[in-house]
Amino acid sequence: MIQVSVNGRVKEEDEKIYQNFGDFIAKQQVKGKVLAEVKINGHDIPLSALKELELSVFEGDEKIELVFKEFRPFTVELIGNVKNYLNHITTRLPFYAERILSGDIEALREINDLGEGLNSVLTMKENIFAISGCQETDFRSLKGLEPAFSELLNEINESMGRKDWVRLSTALSHELPDKLKTFSAFFDEATVLLQTNSM
Repeated sequence: MIQVSVNGRVKEEDEKIYQNFGDFIAKQQVKGKVLAEVKINGHDIPLSALKELELSVFEGDEKIELVFKEFRPFTVELIGNVKNYLNHITTRLPFYAERILSGDIEALREINDLGEGLNSVLTMKENIFAISGCQETDFRSLKGLEPAFSELLNEINESMGRKDWVRLSTALSHELPDKLKTFSAFFDEATVLLQTNSM
């Protein structure tokens, strides 16, 4: 048997009724809500790790806690996390730009991670459009952002590929910060929109 808690309601279930963890999550889904938190045996599981666990099977005696939240409030919560990430990156960019000029391998590794993080920011932007029913043109802050932002990301990647550290440093210190401020302003707009429309 496994112990399952869904938004605080606890029940016991036979683990054999589920093919795997992915099947379990699908059958626990709460209509109109999104999975926001997962704990297995008291350990927080990042939502990003759920894909890797989909084919896992239960051994029995597991304690699983699931928290589902309304789409809009949860999205507003995620926006707060994204804004914190953007603020952190913005403060780090001058450091990266300086260290790259000196050939710092660790700084280059962090720039690779930065690329993945910025892709997550773009995904969040698209999710906001899907949830709100809005388009890019509905947000003042996004006016003129594309295709300039995509071109800058390509330039950063190409500079790394060419090992053009001067160009990379310039992009990080003088061009990227303004683009990140634009995203931050967009997320402020989106937060107001989602909070207003959720009432």
